[in-house]
Amino acid sequence: MSEENTIHRFLNKIEFTDTCWLWTGATTKGYGQLGFKIKGELKIFQAHRLAYRFWVGPIPCGLPLDHDKAVCKNRNCVKPEHLEPVTTAENNRRVYGQRPGYCAKDLHDLTLPGAREGIQCRVCKNIQRRSRRRKH
Repeated sequence: MSEENTIHRFLNKIEFTDTCWLWTGATTKGYGQLGFKIKGELKIFQAHRLAYRFWVGPIPCGLPLDHDKAVCKNRNCVKPEHLEPVTTAENNRRVYGQRPGYCAKDLHDLTLPGAREGIQCRVCKNIQRRSRRRKH
């Protein structure tokens, strides 16, 4: 398939609205997917990542693209202005509404000495252990 056909195929799967560019092709967990045969093997790509690469440029190595929740909350949006490369930690904070330095439940300050047990909040982990013991 020529590069021109590939771009045409990609653009035909986008519904351009006043606010978002909505992916109308296949999706997985709400994220657009597009497949290409490369050297005889089917490769699946996320549509929002392809759009960012096409209109903005390379995505910084190892960074996920976050859909800016202040602008749009559509996982199937591929508009480059709605996408931002962020660290995985920042992406998780945005997804779960977590404050920096607090546990996933946003209850306990992890900057205090001994607040962590591995990557988990020590207080939440102890509550979870006690809850399991009561069930048995």
